[in-house]
Amino acid sequence: MDGSKIKSSLGRIWDEIGFEIRDQHKTVLISTLIWGLVAHGYMFFNKFSWHDDMFYLKGVGATYTSGRWFLGFLGELVNKLMGQNVSVPLYNGLFALLFVALGNVLLVEIFHLKKRFSAFFLGGLMIVFPSLVTTYGYMFTVSYMMFSAFLAILGVYLAGVLRTAYLGIPAGAICICFSLGIYQGYLPLAATVCLMAFVNNVIMEPECVLKRGGGFEKAVQWVGSLLLGLALYFIVNHTVLAVKGLILTNYMGISGMGHTNLKMLMKGTTAAFKEFFIPVLGGKADLYMLTIRKAYYVALVIIICLAVWHMLQVWKKNRAACLLLFAAALCFPVAMNLQYLMGAAGIHGVMLYARVMIFVLPLVLNERLEFCGGAIRKCSAGIVGALLLFSCLFYTHFANVCYLQTEFQHSKEVSLMTTLATQIKATKGYRQDLPIVYLNAEGIYSDSLKESTNVNFINEFGIELDPYARTFWVWKKGMQYWCGFYQAEITDEKLISEIAAKKKVRDMPSYPEEGSVCIVDGVIVVKFDKPE
Repeated sequence: MDGSKIKSSLGRIWDEIGFEIRDQHKTVLISTLIWGLVAHGYMFFNKFSWHDDMFYLKGVGATYTSGRWFLGFLGELVNKLMGQNVSVPLYNGLFALLFVALGNVLLVEIFHLKKRFSAFFLGGLMIVFPSLVTTYGYMFTVSYMMFSAFLAILGVYLAGVLRTAYLGIPAGAICICFSLGIYQGYLPLAATVCLMAFVNNVIMEPECVLKRGGGFEKAVQWVGSLLLGLALYFIVNHTVLAVKGLILTNYMGISGMGHTNLKMLMKGTTAAFKEFFIPVLGGKADLYMLTIRKAYYVALVIIICLAVWHMLQVWKKNRAACLLLFAAALCFPVAMNLQYLMGAAGIHGVMLYARVMIFVLPLVLNERLEFCGGAIRKCSAGIVGALLLFSCLFYTHFANVCYLQTEFQHSKEVSLMTTLATQIKATKGYRQDLPIVYLNAEGIYSDSLKESTNVNFINEFGIELDPYARTFWVWKKGMQYWCGFYQAEITDEKLISEIAAKKKVRDMPSYPEEGSVCIVDGVIVVKFDKPE
């Protein structure tokens, strides 16, 4: 294809998009910025490094071997352009905020939101939801993750706004492919947005649902873009791994991506419905904690009431459209919890961003009450507004509590590392050039150590949201970065076993008791409790 044809095709695509800035876009941008700064400003203007952030302080996280080939490409590109990927909170945090805001602008268009009231709450919900709080816990990669979420939403937008399938499906699929190449967990977000957009279109134009360009044809384009995007992702992923001579890791079931069967699908579907009606209570996958759990059920009741109302109205105009609407309603729990069908070995808060739609859907359904009586519209708007205002405030407060907990935990663990480094340096005969060995190093988090050093690794606020209930597990790097302590470590397992077998070492007490740090035959030995 020559340059003129490419230019003509791009011009046609742009003409079909026909995007114009409206007041609702400005509102959602400002709302996202304000709610984002209030909810996450604590994290933006402080540097807390623990858990994975310490390990990837100068990286973007797991890439090619986790199926995140585009994340690998982006990380390498940023390394060349910026010198190095570094987990800097304000820079990474604001870029992530920008991508969320841009995605929200597209959601305003996808859902045809006309009220600034709706745009305001959409901006708040999408940035304060605890899945975002979890993602900000991994500051080293949060901007890339939110770029992935933006691409997922952009794919849905392009697949829907481009009127012809031969343009909409590939355009959407390419965005979905690149989104999955950064992080596979945003496929449920794309699927849920597609489903909600279809519901919205059917309610708005029930008479046209089966006509050319109607809701059903758009649904085909959305499903086509998702499936093609998924297929492209697997093809590119397989190719990149082959070129680089790598294989997928077994961690979190990543090596089994794409492998499924009828039994797994049935089990996943059952789990999705169960999670929708009875959300998990406690643990790192619980995003509806404390009083917000009641708000979740209120949102569920509102959704059911509004959905039934709209189905009755659509039934009067087009029964086929009503049946499609009912089918879409049945698919909503599965789309929102699609990770259960994706073969994930563990459910993590980062991959649960689609669950925010339980609060967004009432906004969309409320907007479609355009032809109802004024009293009904006002009552619905008041209930939905009160629910979402409480939800935004609750989640904003919860985010700040998580970050406060992070400061406590970070400070405690740095203090622990500082104490350990000081004791090592105070050992008789210590020299900088001596090698060091940490025996039973995983025992540094043993119960005796916690009690003797008065360090509480269980957070004070009862937070289990990942990673805010985790420990400073990369503690050796912590000693290097935060305490300025580095000693060449012996890593040869055979040599470590020989040192551990020496009588003097066997007789050593466990840290932090006196004598638990000792120099034996020119080696600094630090002995911890052997974990059970």
